[in-house]
Parts: sequence; structure tokens; C-alpha cells
Amino acid sequence: MPRASRAWDHMARAVALFGASILFMGAHDGMHRAQSAPPAWQTAASGKLSFEIASVKQNLSSKSGSDSNVPLFGERYPPNGGLFSAVNQPLSNYLAFAYNLDITRARMLDSELPKWAIADRFDIQARAPAGATKDQMRLMMQSLLADRFHLKAHLETRETKIYALELIKPGLTGPRLQPHAENPPCADTSSPLSSSNGSVISTPEGFPMRCNSPIGFVDSKGAGYGGRKVTMQMFAQDIIIAPGSPAMDRPVFDQTGLTGKYDFIMKYSPQWNATAPAPNDTGPTFLEALQDQLGLRLESTKAAVDVLVVEHVEQPSPN
Repeated sequence: MPRASRAWDHMARAVALFGASILFMGAHDGMHRAQSAPPAWQTAASGKLSFEIASVKQNLSSKSGSDSNVPLFGERYPPNGGLFSAVNQPLSNYLAFAYNLDITRARMLDSELPKWAIADRFDIQARAPAGATKDQMRLMMQSLLADRFHLKAHLETRETKIYALELIKPGLTGPRLQPHAENPPCADTSSPLSSSNGSVISTPEGFPMRCNSPIGFVDSKGAGYGGRKVTMQMFAQDIIIAPGSPAMDRPVFDQTGLTGKYDFIMKYSPQWNATAPAPNDTGPTFLEALQDQLGLRLESTKAAVDVLVVEHVEQPSPN
């Protein structure tokens, strides 16, 4: 298997372990905080919705891989005809999908969940109207979790440490961060990301051919993080998938002021541990590439962040 493909498989398994940004509060916890107002996406998706039919089964196979025809993280939404089909996912991932939590926030407080919510795996097959949007499917998942897992949860706003993604020079991007160009057309979502030799299939400018979702990769020349037709919000939320990047121990929020959609590619020497890049690597570190190639930096600060508080959850009832 090409190195790039192995890297994507490794990251997909890692994402499957990321739990949701959740605080599991038992009866002993007397703290009280005001609930957040419903987020704009939830209001726009038209209130409480339910799948027309749904099946929930615990996955007892020994397989380690997981899959979903509707991506559980990010904005990408391939055509699905109203079918939601996810295999071998922990409950924490379904929670993250249902409440639209990005990957970084989805791993913040997973230690507070019951162990089974992270360790056990579940298959969910469900049917929605053919024209359902991704946000409407999120609301349907909320209803399914309430019905089958007896979930009670709410959002709270708390001040917490974050990384702010900023432009080093206001209004000026680096050479490898450019407004999206429609030519060449975006690759079909079913097309391969890499060629037979493991290299990423790219545009003449070096950007990955696939649009609407950043990707991380490792090839013979090092590591990379790139994408086409992505917002800077997507860039920030998905930065955790960049292989060999410094561990992101807090959410990353876009504060670049850049609107619209962008093409980008950054290449660097992967840093596989907390202290140093791999031996004999002479390329830039992830943070150096972020600065020199994209004109961006990460600044440590604090901000009000919505977290999901789980008041009650149980192992699923039979179908």
C-alpha cells in the first residue's frame, strides 16, 4: 500500500478514537451553568427531525477500520439519496456528528464519557428524505440518540484556551495559499487521492485535486496538508489531521479575516514526537511551513467555546 494511503488510513483510525467535546456530569456534580442558545446551523435546519427508519447494532467484529457514507466531521456531504450508513464507529463520533463538533473539540473531554461510549463500536443504518441536508441529518441523529441511547444533552458556553489562526501580515497570504481557482475542475469524490506510486494527485500548481475537504498525507518527500475550495474555518478545524504536526491540545479557530474559499498546500518534515523532527530531515517544521508557505501562525489565547454537556446516556436499546 502506498505511504500516502497508509497515512490516510492511520488518520481515519485516529479520528475514530477522538470522542466528542463532552462533559459527562453525574449526580455528584452540583455545578450549574447557563445553556447556550441553539447554534445558527441548528435553527436553520428547522427544529426537531427524525429518520424515517433506523437500525442501531453494536459491532462485535474484530475489524479496526471504520467508515461512513456521510462524513461525521467537516462540511463535505457527498450525494447519498437520503441514506445514512456508518460502520464501526464509537458513540462519541455520532455525538460529534449530531452536534456539529469539529475534530479538535471532539477530543477535548472524551475522558469524561463512560468508557463504553468510546470503546464500544456501533453500526447505524438510517433513512432520511432524499433531499435532506447534512444539518438536517444532524438533527435526525440527535433524535435517534435520544431514542436509542436515552441521551439528554445541552450546549454550554465556557471560556477555554484556544489557538487563534491568524495572518502574520494583515491581508497578505503566503505563496501557497491562494483564492480558489475553478480550473481545473474538482475531482469527483469517488476518485483516488493518490496515484499508484503514492504521490498525491495534484493540480499544476501543486494543490490536491479533490475539493471541499482538507487532506493530510505522507509521501517520499515528507508530510503535507492541503486542500482546494475550502474556507479558512475548515482549514482551522481540520488542522489536526495534518500528519506529524505538533499535538493540538485545544480548539483552533479561524481569526484570519479571510472570507471565501481557498486552495492551499504546505509541505514540511513530520514531527512524530513532542521534541524533534525525524532524524536527518532538513525540511521546515510544520509551524515554519505554516508561516513561510501560507503566511499564517497559531497564537495561544482564550475564547468562549460551546461544549456539549451530557446529562445522561445509556447503552442502546435493542432495535
